[in-house]
Amino acid sequence: MKSINAIMLTAAIAALSATPLRSEDQKKEMACCCKDMEKMEVKMKAEAAAMDKLVEEMNASTGEKKMEAMAAIINKMVQGKKAMKDKMAGMKEKPKAEAKPEKKEKHDKHEGKVDDDETAEAAPAGHKH
Repeated sequence: MKSINAIMLTAAIAALSATPLRSEDQKKEMACCCKDMEKMEVKMKAEAAAMDKLVEEMNASTGEKKMEAMAAIINKMVQGKKAMKDKMAGMKEKPKAEAKPEKKEKHDKHEGKVDDDETAEAAPAGHKH
């Protein structure tokens, strides 16, 4: 029994060592992701520097100028929040778009089923998701 286990283990190790860890497509995808991450880091650093400048201006200001500087900071924060939300929504939609076939019927004529893409309001009465 020990010799069979040893043979099986040896065969498994040989198979794993002969298998490439990543395919060429995976390597290309990882390189693309790394470039995207580098771009994102550069953008985030620039945004942080811009925010630091606004805070510095606010701290150096008084009266009406301080209020204007505070409004600028709040507006910048809101813009950043919206941009992040849009980016996250795009990231969620990208895998869905890649996974779905190009033409797809919205309703199964025999079952009355509704795709996940449609809202509950679009579903036939009495149909639950």
